[in-house]
Amino acid sequence: MNGKQLRHYWCYKYESAFNSPYTSSKFPLEIRLLSRLLQRYNEYVVLEAIDEFLLEKNKKISSISFFGTSRIFDSKFEHIIYLTPIMKYKRLLLSFPQQIRPSIKALIDEYTDYISASILSDSEKLRKIEIIDELNELEKNTLWQK
Repeated sequence: MNGKQLRHYWCYKYESAFNSPYTSSKFPLEIRLLSRLLQRYNEYVVLEAIDEFLLEKNKKISSISFFGTSRIFDSKFEHIIYLTPIMKYKRLLLSFPQQIRPSIKALIDEYTDYISASILSDSEKLRKIEIIDELNELEKNTLWQK
């Protein structure tokens, strides 16, 4: 995924949310901002942030130029940024086979609990790494089954 594809996604989501076309004369700036976000975070984090941002339909400033600035993105979507390692699995949960969804959901919930905890023991910090490995293994095994 690149900045141009992300911009198309933004336009589609904007049109769905506001029932009007997204217009902007800042196409190169918007592509650059979205590309920069992709370099710092994975595409699942940025897609999730776009969805959340455009769900707030009553906002006056719904532009990529506003959304994509690090001052806004880093502060407004901090809760999503913390979930960067598992956002792929959280976002694609329904695309996994029915029989492994509960396992993936349980791992996502456990990881989320660790993220929201004030203090973690060493074993819990190690468990966070194990959760990522388990999710990767589940995904890999699922791909082999298809």
